[in-house]
Amino acid sequence: MAKNKAKKLPSPKPALTEKNASPLINPKEIDAKVRRKPVLGMTYMKIRGPYSLKDLSKNADENSYKELESLQEKIREFRSIEDFLDYFSSKHGEISPENNQTVKDEQKRARDITGNQNLTIRHIHCKARGNGKFVLFGFQYENIFEILLLDPQHEISKNKK
Repeated sequence: MAKNKAKKLPSPKPALTEKNASPLINPKEIDAKVRRKPVLGMTYMKIRGPYSLKDLSKNADENSYKELESLQEKIREFRSIEDFLDYFSSKHGEISPENNQTVKDEQKRARDITGNQNLTIRHIHCKARGNGKFVLFGFQYENIFEILLLDPQHEISKNKK
C-alpha cells in the first residue's frame, strides 16, 4: 500500500533586503522603490452609470483603450506619484467643483469614502502634458491615484453647472 505524501510547497522568495538586492538597486532606496512607486488604483471607480467602467466598455473606441494602456505602462517610469501627476495634469488647471456638478458630486463621494473633508478631485490626461481627449478623474492617496471616473471623450469639463 502506497503512502499518501503531501506535496511540499516551495519556500517563498525572501523579502528584498540590503543583502540580496540587485546591484542595479541602491540598497538605501529599497523602501522608496518598493513602496513609493506610483500606482493607478481602481478601488472606487464607478462600475455603472455615466463615466463608469461599463460606460467605457460600451462607448469607447480602440484609441481610448490604447491611451489607457499607454498610461498604465508609463506610470511605471516615474519615481513618485507627484511627478506622475504633474506630468499628466492638464495645462489648463483643475476643474472647480463649484463650476461642475459631476466633479462636485464625485468630490463629495470621495470625501465620504475617505472621511477626509479636505480632499480634492484631480483630473489627469492619458497623454502627457494634458494632451489627448481621455481624462481620468480621481484623488491621490499616498502613492496611489484612485480613479473615480473615466472620461474618454473629455466631456465632463464641458458640462458646466
